[in-house]
Amino acid sequence: MAEYRVELESSTARHFGLPATITQQLIHALYTSAKGAVRLQVEGLSVARGTQPAWLNQAADFSVLIAEDFPGLRIVAPTLGETSPDRFGQYGLDLTQDDRPIGDETAMSLLSRGLDDALEGRADSDAFDAPLLRVFERFAPLFTAGVESVRITNGRSDSPVVVIDPSGLHRVERLHNRTPPPRQARLAGVLDAIRYSDRAFTLILQDAGETRLRGFLADEVSATRLPELWGQSVVLTGPVHFRPSGVPLRVEAAHLDLATVNDLAMFSKIPRPMDRRLDPRDLFRLQGSHSGINAIFGQWPGEESADDVIAALEQT
Repeated sequence: MAEYRVELESSTARHFGLPATITQQLIHALYTSAKGAVRLQVEGLSVARGTQPAWLNQAADFSVLIAEDFPGLRIVAPTLGETSPDRFGQYGLDLTQDDRPIGDETAMSLLSRGLDDALEGRADSDAFDAPLLRVFERFAPLFTAGVESVRITNGRSDSPVVVIDPSGLHRVERLHNRTPPPRQARLAGVLDAIRYSDRAFTLILQDAGETRLRGFLADEVSATRLPELWGQSVVLTGPVHFRPSGVPLRVEAAHLDLATVNDLAMFSKIPRPMDRRLDPRDLFRLQGSHSGINAIFGQWPGEESADDVIAALEQT
């Protein structure tokens, strides 16, 4: 179990406790965000089509206590290992390196990591995807109800102190707008690390940097394909999901088979986005003394005749 403080900066909360509307909105935003953060790490997608798995509600659940010494809530969350020892075991969050066992994490710790990266505008983070960024925006109604900021802490040295405020949520929105849509790709490389329990794997591309891509098997592919092909050169097809920076976040293998020499020569390259989402605010530029209308204002002498202008245009 781990305990978290969720403190609200709000004159209303400070003098009258937490109004029901704020309490309901806060808990809803925390719970849905926690579910998305857990599912992203376990299944590679924070939101997926179909019925939510039964284990997810239990893994993301937490107890809520009204704090008496500060305006806000105390959250008590079980570790994932406590909710389901068989599912989470002792494997790490990241197949590519030794990491804290996922069984020692809580839904709130995974939420804090992803939310902190998003609020800080870290475009290369692997702790959120585009759908989870949208879920994070569910904190926004709090700030139209008199809340100025929300602070999440748990006192652990390796856990970030997360401060949610309107400016941070603007960065979250911009990250979402910048995230390229998924694209279908064909990729070839070595199936280096596998995790049978959650159908995860690492694919090492045969490019100059031996790039490592995190992947998951699609539901229609049998999990037995992973141990059968482990350590061999494989080719896969499926959607590639991207970070806001355009760097691949993960690949979902809808088909997996042994690779040929031609596959490795042609498809062992880092996939790139087909296009990028446009944030309309990127089109706005402040005008200076030598830009925009100021660059041409007063530059036309006004003495040339129409014939002079036409002649000059014809010469160019």
